[in-house]
Amino acid sequence: MKDDDKRYASPDQLLLSRLYQYVSTVGFLLILFGFFLYGSGALTSTVPVADMSLFWHLSSEDFAAETGTPYGWDLFGHLRSGDMISLASLVLMPMGTILAFVVMAVVFSKGRNWVFSVIVLLLTVVLILAASGVVSG
Repeated sequence: MKDDDKRYASPDQLLLSRLYQYVSTVGFLLILFGFFLYGSGALTSTVPVADMSLFWHLSSEDFAAETGTPYGWDLFGHLRSGDMISLASLVLMPMGTILAFVVMAVVFSKGRNWVFSVIVLLLTVVLILAASGVVSG
C-alpha cells in the first residue's frame, strides 16, 4: 500500500470524534447512575420498580396520566425521584448531537466554509424545535 493511499482524519474530524467520545462516555455514566438510583430504591420513585410491568402496555401519554408522572420536559422539575433521574439521563444523551452541531458550525465558520456552517446551524435549529415539541403540534 502506498503512503498516498492511506486515509487520515482531518483535525475537524478528530475534534468531533473526541467530542462524541466525551459526550457518550458522560452520557453512559449518567444513564448507569440514574438506573442505579432507580433500581436500587436509593431514592423514592414515582412508579416503583415492582409495579413498572403493570404499565408497559400503555402509551407514554396514558402512562403519564395513570401514574402521575410528569410528561415531556416537565420531568426536569421532578429530579428528586429515582425514576425521573433515570429518565432525564436518557433524555440528555441525544443532546450531544446538538452540541456537536454547534461545534461543527464554529469549525466550519473558522474555515470560511459558510455553506456547511449555515446547513449545520439550520439542522441545529430544527433539532431544537423538534426537542421542544414546537413542531409536533
